Amino acid sequence: MKLKLKSLSIKDFAGIKNESFNFDGKDAKIYGDNATGKTTTAIALNWLLFDKGLEGQKIDIVPKDENNDHIHELVPTVEAVFDMDDNALTLKRESHPNYEKVEGSTKKHYKNSRSTKQYIDEVPFPITKYKAEINKIIDEEVFKLVTNPDAFPQLHWQDKRKMLFEIAGDVSDEDVINSNSELKDLLEVINRREIEDEKKVVNEQLKKAREDLEHIPVKINTLNEQLSDDELDEPLIDKTINQINEEIELLKDKRTQIEHGGAVIEIKREIDEIQYKMDNLKREVETGAQDKVNGLQRELESLESDVSIYESRQNRTFEDIKDLTARKDSKLKEYKELATERDNVQADQFEVNEDESICSHCGQPLPEHDAEKSVEHAQAEFNKRKSNKLESINAEMERVVEAGKSLGSAIKHNESEVEEFKKKIADKEKEISLLSVRLDKAKTSIVKVELNSEYKTLQKEKTALESKLGDEKQTTESKVADLTQQITVKQGELDKVQEQKASVKHQQQLKQSIDDYRKEEESILDTIEDLKYRKHLIDQFTKTKVNLITEKVNSMFDLARFKLFHTQVNGDIKETCEIMVDGVTYDGGLNNAMRINAGLDIIGVLSKHFEVEAPCFVDNSEAVTQLKEIPSQQIQLIVSEPDKKLRLEVNQ
Repeated sequence: MKLKLKSLSIKDFAGIKNESFNFDGKDAKIYGDNATGKTTTAIALNWLLFDKGLEGQKIDIVPKDENNDHIHELVPTVEAVFDMDDNALTLKRESHPNYEKVEGSTKKHYKNSRSTKQYIDEVPFPITKYKAEINKIIDEEVFKLVTNPDAFPQLHWQDKRKMLFEIAGDVSDEDVINSNSELKDLLEVINRREIEDEKKVVNEQLKKAREDLEHIPVKINTLNEQLSDDELDEPLIDKTINQINEEIELLKDKRTQIEHGGAVIEIKREIDEIQYKMDNLKREVETGAQDKVNGLQRELESLESDVSIYESRQNRTFEDIKDLTARKDSKLKEYKELATERDNVQADQFEVNEDESICSHCGQPLPEHDAEKSVEHAQAEFNKRKSNKLESINAEMERVVEAGKSLGSAIKHNESEVEEFKKKIADKEKEISLLSVRLDKAKTSIVKVELNSEYKTLQKEKTALESKLGDEKQTTESKVADLTQQITVKQGELDKVQEQKASVKHQQQLKQSIDDYRKEEESILDTIEDLKYRKHLIDQFTKTKVNLITEKVNSMFDLARFKLFHTQVNGDIKETCEIMVDGVTYDGGLNNAMRINAGLDIIGVLSKHFEVEAPCFVDNSEAVTQLKEIPSQQIQLIVSEPDKKLRLEVNQ
């Protein structure tokens, strides 16, 4: 889309009172001294399109008087005629003050706010629809980039870089590898992960490998310090261990033989035989009398159990009698209440109600014949109800009487059971008394075995043998203690030799660990060399890609050059985006003329990319002797001290 500015009219806009410029779609120059409104022309066009200043900010467009107060009644107006792809387009915008009526006054009060009116080809549009139509014509950000030489350089470096890559297109990893045969080994890598991810993996692995390598010498030195200078004879140590173990086993066998010696066993056997005879004699002497006592004791316990059972049943029967008596009293009370109710019903007599002679439908007195029939009917109903009630009460009284009789019979039955229990208990207690006398007599007839002469003799023999057994045990314990001491001494000797054996094993393990660490050290060194080579390939890849991208981007521009990568002190490459001209950075010393021409060079490329050509206002262009030519319409704003009013000069 080609957009050329044919004319621009500005009235009461900021510092411009009334100016009209006829560009006729051609390049032009606007001359003027400082503060005459040159830059305001570009601002006015931007406000017309987007309601903003050149930097995208809200702007104050209302003119001010000599006291710097707004002249709010003025209506800032901007009108522009464009040639858009050989079609005329007229845009107009006005800023009107908002007023409100003051109560009690004919004057209007300024509300300190404004409203805009906007027109497209003289057709009024609401603000929202106007903005939508302008956006259809050209995007605000694109317009800013293709009309203001300072717009692109003022972007954040990441946004500049992103836009350049969008225009030039990125360089694929395959293209980078194919451009350098040394990088062919990376083809397998890019099929698995991104190069940047591979770089992170390699750096992490390299860092870990170096850390591991750094620790190995320390570990080897620590193990070497633990190695002993003494050389121990392992076969001799094993022979000594076997010899001491044999000596310990011989001592243990000898101790076992003494612990299980014949003298002690024989004495114990004799004691057991005497004890057997004493037990048999005790059973012969005590068994007959004791069996009789035991039998009488069991019989006595059975009788006492019977008494306990009878007493328990008797108590339960007492409780039943108490409950039945309460229920019988309740029935008697119920019978008396029914009798009273029966007497009341029998005493009740029929009485004529005056309502019986009144018609229930019309409320008029009934004829005498009908009234008599009504009374007779009422009396018959009364007698029927009374008879039914008496019949019901009499039936209920009969039921209560029968229940009372049944309860009385149950009470008498339980009372007879109580008497029977009392008799049985008395009989059992008499039996218990007689049996107790027999039991006491039987107990006095038992003979104590300790008084038996034969039993006394056996007891003396047993005591003598137990004394002899104690003496023999004491002798045996002394011999066992001596052998145990010898075993302990030998065990101490064995422990020392086994410590030497363990030391030999420990020394062997230390040497094996040192050997393992040396092998691990060699393996890590091989790994580090491999990782260094992989890192070298990645660095070469990055440098190659940097050069290819930089060449591709810079090839689009005539004057401007871009530094897209920065090599750090440690050799790493960091992304950046700096504009340069002849080796001088845009923000680091480039003069104003070269900054303007670099900006125009960038606008030329951006216009081609966005397929948009729009009027480009070049401020402060008096510093440029030779302005960079671009396809877009250029309007130079030139400081000219003699020109106290704006002057237009259109290139022919």
